[in-house]
Amino acid sequence: MLDDVGLGQMHPRIGGPSSIQECHDWFQKLWDEGAAWATEKLQKSEADWQIMVTHFPCGHKTKFYKELHLKYGLDLLVTGHAHYQLMYWSPEKLGGLKCFITGGGGGITSENSVEPENPDDYQYGFFDLTMTKKEIKIESINWKGNVIETETVEPYTGTDTKKADLEPCVIPKPGSTCYKTIMWAMKDGIHSNPDWFPGLTSLSPVAKFQEKFYKEHKDGCGKPCDA
Repeated sequence: MLDDVGLGQMHPRIGGPSSIQECHDWFQKLWDEGAAWATEKLQKSEADWQIMVTHFPCGHKTKFYKELHLKYGLDLLVTGHAHYQLMYWSPEKLGGLKCFITGGGGGITSENSVEPENPDDYQYGFFDLTMTKKEIKIESINWKGNVIETETVEPYTGTDTKKADLEPCVIPKPGSTCYKTIMWAMKDGIHSNPDWFPGLTSLSPVAKFQEKFYKEHKDGCGKPCDA
Protein backbone atom coordinates (compact mmCIF):
# COMPACT_ATOMS: atom_id res chain seq x y z
CA MET A 1 0.00 0.00 0.00
CA LEU A 2 1.49 3.35 -1.04
CA ASP A 3 0.61 6.77 0.31
CA ASP A 4 0.52 10.08 -1.59
CA VAL A 5 4.17 11.04 -1.00
CA GLY A 6 5.32 8.83 -3.85
CA LEU A 7 6.74 5.39 -4.61
CA GLY A 8 9.16 4.08 -2.03
CA GLN A 9 7.14 5.45 0.87
CA MET A 10 4.79 3.00 2.56
CA HIS A 11 1.94 4.14 4.75
CA PRO A 12 3.14 3.96 8.37
CA ARG A 13 -0.35 3.43 9.76
CA ILE A 14 -0.71 -0.13 8.43
CA GLY A 15 1.80 -1.40 10.97
CA GLY A 16 4.41 -2.68 8.54
CA PRO A 17 7.72 -1.23 7.33
CA SER A 18 7.62 2.50 6.73
CA SER A 19 9.60 2.32 3.48
CA ILE A 20 10.80 -0.10 0.82
CA GLN A 21 14.33 0.32 2.16
CA GLU A 22 13.24 -0.99 5.57
CA CYS A 23 11.36 -3.99 4.16
CA HIS A 24 14.14 -6.58 4.45
CA ASP A 25 15.13 -5.75 8.02
CA TRP A 26 11.49 -5.50 9.10
CA PHE A 27 10.65 -8.97 7.82
CA GLN A 28 13.93 -10.42 9.12
CA LYS A 29 13.08 -9.14 12.60
CA LEU A 30 9.63 -10.68 12.29
CA TRP A 31 11.19 -14.02 11.32
CA ASP A 32 13.76 -13.90 14.14
CA GLU A 33 11.10 -13.19 16.75
CA GLY A 34 8.86 -15.96 15.42
CA ALA A 35 11.73 -18.46 15.31
CA ALA A 36 12.68 -17.70 18.92
CA TRP A 37 9.05 -18.04 20.02
CA ALA A 38 8.62 -21.39 18.24
CA THR A 39 11.85 -22.77 19.69
CA GLU A 40 10.85 -21.79 23.22
CA LYS A 41 7.36 -23.30 22.88
CA LEU A 42 8.72 -26.57 21.49
CA GLN A 43 11.33 -26.85 24.21
CA LYS A 44 8.73 -26.49 26.97
CA SER A 45 5.93 -28.49 25.38
CA GLU A 46 4.77 -31.81 26.80
CA ALA A 47 2.22 -32.45 24.03
CA ASP A 48 2.09 -35.82 22.29
CA TRP A 49 2.55 -34.24 18.86
CA GLN A 50 4.52 -31.20 17.69
CA ILE A 51 3.31 -30.03 14.27
CA MET A 52 4.27 -26.78 12.57
CA VAL A 53 2.40 -25.18 9.66
CA THR A 54 4.31 -22.60 7.64
CA HIS A 55 4.20 -21.01 4.20
CA PHE A 56 7.51 -21.56 2.43
CA PRO A 57 8.03 -25.14 1.20
CA CYS A 58 10.19 -27.92 2.58
CA GLY A 59 13.82 -27.03 1.88
CA HIS A 60 13.48 -23.46 3.20
CA LYS A 61 15.65 -22.81 6.30
CA THR A 62 16.67 -26.48 6.49
CA LYS A 63 19.22 -25.93 9.28
CA PHE A 64 16.61 -24.25 11.47
CA TYR A 65 13.95 -26.94 11.01
CA LYS A 66 16.50 -29.72 11.39
CA GLU A 67 17.42 -28.31 14.79
CA LEU A 68 13.75 -28.01 15.77
CA HIS A 69 13.35 -31.70 14.95
CA LEU A 70 16.51 -33.15 16.46
CA LYS A 71 16.81 -30.93 19.52
CA TYR A 72 13.26 -29.82 20.25
CA GLY A 73 11.14 -32.68 18.96
CA LEU A 74 9.26 -31.17 16.01
CA ASP A 75 7.39 -34.16 14.56
CA LEU A 76 5.92 -32.87 11.31
CA LEU A 77 6.25 -29.81 9.06
CA VAL A 78 3.33 -28.76 6.84
CA THR A 79 4.15 -26.23 4.11
CA GLY A 80 2.81 -24.64 0.93
CA HIS A 81 3.93 -21.90 -1.52
CA ALA A 82 4.84 -24.24 -4.38
CA HIS A 83 1.75 -25.39 -6.30
CA TYR A 84 1.86 -29.16 -6.15
CA GLN A 85 1.16 -32.02 -3.72
CA LEU A 86 4.42 -33.65 -2.64
CA MET A 87 6.22 -35.19 0.30
CA TYR A 88 9.69 -33.66 0.65
CA TRP A 89 12.16 -35.65 -1.41
CA SER A 90 15.22 -34.91 0.80
CA PRO A 91 14.18 -35.54 4.45
CA GLU A 92 17.81 -36.20 5.34
CA LYS A 93 18.42 -32.46 4.97
CA LEU A 94 15.93 -31.97 7.82
CA GLY A 95 17.46 -34.63 10.03
CA GLY A 96 14.74 -37.08 9.01
CA LEU A 97 11.86 -34.69 9.74
CA LYS A 98 8.82 -35.54 7.60
CA CYS A 99 7.60 -32.57 5.60
CA PHE A 100 5.00 -32.16 2.87
CA ILE A 101 3.97 -29.44 0.44
CA THR A 102 0.22 -29.02 0.23
CA GLY A 103 0.07 -26.47 -2.55
CA GLY A 104 -2.04 -28.29 -5.11
CA GLY A 105 -3.89 -25.90 -7.42
CA GLY A 106 -2.92 -22.46 -8.59
CA GLY A 107 -4.37 -22.43 -12.07
CA ILE A 108 -1.87 -20.78 -14.41
CA THR A 109 0.63 -20.54 -11.51
CA SER A 110 0.66 -24.32 -11.01
CA GLU A 111 4.21 -25.68 -11.17
CA ASN A 112 3.43 -27.98 -14.11
CA SER A 113 0.60 -28.73 -16.49
CA VAL A 114 -1.97 -31.30 -15.39
CA GLU A 115 -1.49 -34.72 -17.01
CA PRO A 116 -5.07 -36.02 -17.39
CA GLU A 117 -3.96 -39.53 -18.34
CA ASN A 118 -1.47 -39.86 -15.48
CA PRO A 119 -3.09 -41.64 -12.50
CA ASP A 120 -0.37 -40.21 -10.24
CA ASP A 121 -0.60 -36.59 -11.37
CA TYR A 122 0.20 -34.36 -8.38
CA GLN A 123 -0.73 -30.85 -9.51
CA TYR A 124 -4.08 -30.78 -7.69
CA GLY A 125 -5.33 -32.63 -4.64
CA PHE A 126 -5.10 -32.71 -0.88
CA PHE A 127 -3.48 -34.52 2.06
CA ASP A 128 -5.44 -36.66 4.51
CA LEU A 129 -3.99 -37.22 7.99
CA THR A 130 -5.12 -40.02 10.31
CA MET A 131 -3.79 -39.40 13.81
CA THR A 132 -3.44 -41.62 16.86
CA LYS A 133 -1.23 -41.18 19.90
CA LYS A 134 1.39 -43.49 18.38
CA GLU A 135 1.49 -42.41 14.72
CA ILE A 136 0.26 -40.08 12.00
CA LYS A 137 -0.61 -41.66 8.67
CA ILE A 138 -0.23 -39.19 5.80
CA GLU A 139 -1.91 -39.83 2.46
CA SER A 140 -1.47 -37.63 -0.60
CA ILE A 141 -4.68 -37.86 -2.63
CA ASN A 142 -4.74 -36.30 -6.09
CA TRP A 143 -7.59 -34.74 -8.04
CA LYS A 144 -8.53 -38.15 -9.44
CA GLY A 145 -9.07 -39.48 -5.91
CA ASN A 146 -6.00 -41.71 -6.14
CA VAL A 147 -3.66 -42.14 -3.17
CA ILE A 148 -0.33 -41.32 -4.78
CA GLU A 149 1.89 -41.42 -1.70
CA THR A 150 1.71 -42.62 1.90
CA GLU A 151 4.02 -41.86 4.81
CA THR A 152 3.91 -42.60 8.54
CA VAL A 153 5.22 -40.31 11.28
CA GLU A 154 6.09 -41.49 14.78
CA PRO A 155 6.60 -39.18 17.79
CA TYR A 156 10.10 -37.78 18.13
CA THR A 157 11.26 -36.58 21.55
CA GLY A 158 14.37 -34.56 20.69
CA THR A 159 17.23 -34.10 23.13
CA ASP A 160 16.73 -30.63 24.66
CA THR A 161 13.10 -30.77 25.75
CA LYS A 162 11.09 -31.15 28.91
CA LYS A 163 9.92 -34.54 27.67
CA ALA A 164 13.52 -35.63 27.10
CA ASP A 165 14.32 -34.78 30.73
CA LEU A 166 11.70 -37.32 31.78
CA GLU A 167 12.96 -40.05 29.45
CA PRO A 168 14.81 -42.99 31.10
CA CYS A 169 18.55 -43.10 30.63
CA VAL A 170 20.24 -45.87 28.65
CA ILE A 171 23.50 -47.68 29.35
CA PRO A 172 25.13 -48.75 26.05
CA LYS A 173 25.35 -52.51 25.73
CA PRO A 174 28.75 -53.99 24.83
CA GLY A 175 28.73 -54.87 21.16
CA SER A 176 26.12 -52.26 20.23
CA THR A 177 26.92 -49.60 17.63
CA CYS A 178 26.81 -46.86 20.26
CA TYR A 179 29.16 -48.77 22.57
CA LYS A 180 31.66 -49.36 19.76
CA THR A 181 31.56 -45.68 18.78
CA ILE A 182 32.21 -44.58 22.35
CA MET A 183 35.11 -47.01 22.75
CA TRP A 184 36.64 -45.80 19.49
CA ALA A 185 36.26 -42.18 20.58
CA MET A 186 37.90 -42.78 23.97
CA LYS A 187 40.79 -44.89 22.68
CA ASP A 188 41.51 -43.48 19.22
CA GLY A 189 39.32 -40.57 18.18
CA ILE A 190 40.20 -38.31 21.08
CA HIS A 191 43.90 -38.65 20.21
CA SER A 192 43.73 -38.49 16.40
CA ASN A 193 41.07 -35.76 16.23
CA PRO A 194 40.88 -33.95 19.58
CA ASP A 195 39.05 -31.00 17.98
CA TRP A 196 36.07 -33.31 17.40
CA PHE A 197 35.62 -33.67 21.16
CA PRO A 198 35.65 -30.21 22.77
CA GLY A 199 35.65 -30.35 26.55
CA LEU A 200 36.53 -34.06 26.62
CA THR A 201 39.74 -35.98 27.27
CA SER A 202 40.66 -39.64 27.20
CA LEU A 203 39.96 -39.67 30.96
CA SER A 204 36.42 -38.32 30.62
CA PRO A 205 33.75 -40.83 31.74
CA VAL A 206 31.90 -42.98 29.25
CA ALA A 207 28.67 -41.08 29.94
CA LYS A 208 30.22 -37.81 28.74
CA PHE A 209 31.14 -39.34 25.39
CA GLN A 210 27.69 -40.90 25.19
CA GLU A 211 26.14 -37.49 25.87
CA LYS A 212 28.01 -36.03 22.91
CA PHE A 213 26.74 -38.70 20.53
CA TYR A 214 23.24 -38.58 22.02
CA LYS A 215 22.95 -34.86 21.35
CA GLU A 216 24.34 -35.37 17.85
CA HIS A 217 21.91 -38.25 17.20
CA LYS A 218 24.70 -40.58 16.19
CA ASP A 219 24.91 -44.36 16.15
CA GLY A 220 21.77 -44.94 18.21
CA CYS A 221 23.18 -43.55 21.44
CA GLY A 222 20.40 -43.02 23.97
CA LYS A 223 20.20 -40.58 26.86
CA PRO A 224 23.23 -41.14 29.14
CA CYS A 225 23.05 -41.92 32.83
CA ASP A 226 24.96 -39.61 35.21
CA ALA A 227 26.48 -37.48 32.43
